Amino acid sequence: MRGGVTFMGTHCVLSQAHQPPRAIIHTDEHGEQQISGLKPLIIKLFAERYNATLNFTVDPNPDYDCIQCIPEVLDGLYDICADSGFYRAYNKPHSKPLHLDVAYFAVRFPQPLAKFRYFLAPFQAATWWLFIITIAYITLLLAVSNWYVRGHWEVGQYLLDVISSFINASVHANLINERCGVCVFALLTVAGFIISNYYLAFLSSLLSTNLYEYPIENVEDIIAANITVLTVPSYDLVLHNYSAFKALRIKYIEAGALKVYRDRLDPDFAYINMLDIWQFLLSQQRFLLRPRLKLLKKPLLSYVSGMPLPRYWPFEQLFNRHVQQLFEFGFHQYFMRCTTEFAIKTGYLRFFQTEYNRVVPLNLYDFEMPALLLVVGYLLALMVLLMELVWCRLQGGRV
Repeated sequence: MRGGVTFMGTHCVLSQAHQPPRAIIHTDEHGEQQISGLKPLIIKLFAERYNATLNFTVDPNPDYDCIQCIPEVLDGLYDICADSGFYRAYNKPHSKPLHLDVAYFAVRFPQPLAKFRYFLAPFQAATWWLFIITIAYITLLLAVSNWYVRGHWEVGQYLLDVISSFINASVHANLINERCGVCVFALLTVAGFIISNYYLAFLSSLLSTNLYEYPIENVEDIIAANITVLTVPSYDLVLHNYSAFKALRIKYIEAGALKVYRDRLDPDFAYINMLDIWQFLLSQQRFLLRPRLKLLKKPLLSYVSGMPLPRYWPFEQLFNRHVQQLFEFGFHQYFMRCTTEFAIKTGYLRFFQTEYNRVVPLNLYDFEMPALLLVVGYLLALMVLLMELVWCRLQGGRV
């Protein structure tokens, strides 16, 4: 006790809700309510130091937002908000700095690409156009040569032979036995077989390893990936001060709905929250082979945080001195460790199931790419057959 100061059991009324890790509310097997967390631990230590009695009022609303507590504190209904951090930009009374609060975007860790996408992955649009133009050019060259020698085109047969060379299949024997067969063979070997073998070697290396999407490193990548950012309305002030605010896809939802997605680290969305909350939640993925979410390196916002207080609170000076000393001595990390241990013990924080590197049986997912190639081959054969039928009809011949 400092200088013999004592509150002689004076009651301090506090408001809070379940906001891990800043405030955790748990009912034990005896029906007694246990309250812990970063902020309650600091306030409990203050009450023990100055002989005060704490009366916690718990808000049962699942959509409770910590900002809701501030007007009630300013109106004198409560003495302290025991579940939220606060900073000077709101221009409201608050305690001395408690710790450095930093806001971060959390985005999905690079996700594995589907197997069937490996077939298209090595080819950009320019490469596909080059292949199409090459196939069309060689087919036209052979068809013109055949028309010059025999008086008819044979476009369909030549198209099949050229495509066969590109998929590393055999070509029609008559094509090689012709007078210019050596030239045709050399052309198809260079333009088709060599390229196809190079591609198959490249493709086999892709299939033997796991490929992942391009990692998201900054806000510009979030915009480019068209990812929706889930947040609560109280973060609107923070986002409006950010230069890329208008380009972001932001969806404001209630706090209860946000926790459903955020607390299980759903990688389909991006999120905004403070570092202490992310340290708490991201510890769940400790035993995963690949994390679900990660934090961007550049923080969105940083400030020195305090706790909301009422105007002209008689114990403000003592509370500020208490908070300042805890801040100076670095108690925040210790309280964070105590809070995490309490959350694990009470079941509010559960590690995701441990993942191992293991051999698994093949399933239908592994045959997606072969099935895709088979379908493309049959469609191509059907297209050529229809072209041949149309051509024969136009020539007045019989099939």
